[in-house]
Amino acid sequence: LYFSLGGSKYIFHHCLSGVSVAYYLFFGEDQLYTYMVLIFEVTTSEINLRGYFDISGLKQSEAYLINEVAIFLTWKTARIILCSYMFYHIYKNYQITKILASFFQNQTSVVSIALSVMNLMSFGKTVKRLMITLEKDSEDTIFL
Repeated sequence: LYFSLGGSKYIFHHCLSGVSVAYYLFFGEDQLYTYMVLIFEVTTSEINLRGYFDISGLKQSEAYLINEVAIFLTWKTARIILCSYMFYHIYKNYQITKILASFFQNQTSVVSIALSVMNLMSFGKTVKRLMITLEKDSEDTIFL
């Protein structure tokens, strides 16, 4: 059933994240970036709420519109701005991260880039969904 949840990208994202978090926790290297990445998950509650609105047939409600705006704002803040800061922090502190195990260096590079690309792709979908919702809402208010 994972195709209904996002397909292979969904599985890839969670496997990549799980391996990274497990590595950081078991080997105790650089938990700061793990915490930064875990803050990304603040968007999960709004995304789950969107699913409940969809299932309940409430896509036309004001609560759905508010939730779409909340998804946009939290996604932009937690996954785009914080992720950009994380890359800046890695770059700024490269001399420190350079002395860590080579596996960690690969983790920091590969995982951060892969998750960032996936976040940007999903943010694009979020913006499109918000624009569609706003357009529908503005059409409804014109005829009321």
